[in-house]
Amino acid sequence: MSPKDYWLNDVPANCERHSSGLLIQSKWQDDVSSKKREHTDVYFSKLKRERWEKFESKKFSGNNYLVKFYKKANNDWRIWKLFYAGINHPTGKGPYYETHILQNVRSGKEIVIPDAEWADIYKNQFLWAEKGKIMGGILSKKDLEKQTILFDTNALTFEELVAHIN
Repeated sequence: MSPKDYWLNDVPANCERHSSGLLIQSKWQDDVSSKKREHTDVYFSKLKRERWEKFESKKFSGNNYLVKFYKKANNDWRIWKLFYAGINHPTGKGPYYETHILQNVRSGKEIVIPDAEWADIYKNQFLWAEKGKIMGGILSKKDLEKQTILFDTNALTFEELVAHIN
């Protein structure tokens, strides 16, 4: 993309050149996107930029979709991101949600992290967010070790602030 391009979270049929001359881009089409739903290209492009590889996309149970992504964590582990989209979702989950699986590529061992709303690898540390907490752990050759809470947001309270514009 050039500095004059930007992403619009909408379907391509509704895209056009903005009066400023900026071009609206939507290059990564996916089965999940349709004229009936929000467009997922913005999020999927972000994943691609962050080195996630799309593995497969499939429709199941009516208009529900599953898109699988993976990312190499290190020489022994791969992270799977399972992105679900649709109206038939579990209680407590929205129409878009993710689950995550750690897979040891040598042994085949899988560690399911079902409550992780987000997960990624950073400097050899596996990080994930679940139930209001940011968690971290180290991927050894055989397991996820030294799991710890890095930050717990559950004690935080909402405070409305008014932005003062001069």
